[in-house]
Amino acid sequence: MSPLSRVVFIVALLLAVAVPTLVLAQDVTLEPTQEALVTNTPSPTPTPVIVEPPPPDPVEEEPGDPPATTPENLLGQLFALLKDSTYIVWAAAGVLLIVGLIKIALNAVGITVQDNAAILLTLIVQVIVWLGYAVANYFGQGAVFQEWYLRIADVLRSLLPLAGAIFAGHVGYQAAKKRGVPILGYKPKPKTPKAA
Repeated sequence: MSPLSRVVFIVALLLAVAVPTLVLAQDVTLEPTQEALVTNTPSPTPTPVIVEPPPPDPVEEEPGDPPATTPENLLGQLFALLKDSTYIVWAAAGVLLIVGLIKIALNAVGITVQDNAAILLTLIVQVIVWLGYAVANYFGQGAVFQEWYLRIADVLRSLLPLAGAIFAGHVGYQAAKKRGVPILGYKPKPKTPKAA
């Protein structure tokens, strides 16, 4: 068999199969018969699927010139700074106590904190307290933080005078003992005359 006769045979075979299929397909009616219309089971209705379009891309604005600095802008910025400042009124007493304790501890080590360094130390402690309060507020525990902070400040405020009195009493006693000054709880040794 030649190659051309093979191609003709394959095409004839395909046509022999395809033509009856097309003829049978035309015999199918598009209108349903009476038997197809009457059924006892309800046909399921498909639920519509709602496809939402994706959100539009955000429009990025190019940065322009900053607003002009006017007295009104400066006052607005000052008021915003005062409104959002780190100073919390109820925390002031605790900040002063903490700064005082830090200054006493540093003075015991030999570091004297005064003038601008004391102001900076106060600001640092104030910011740390404010950050703690801001974090507590973020987690919904701002009132609990404030309550505990005030309790600790009250305890320190009540115990510091006692500790100061004990410390001052001890220091005063040692100074009086060194100089031979009679005070309550110390009796200096009597001085004996030197023999010539």
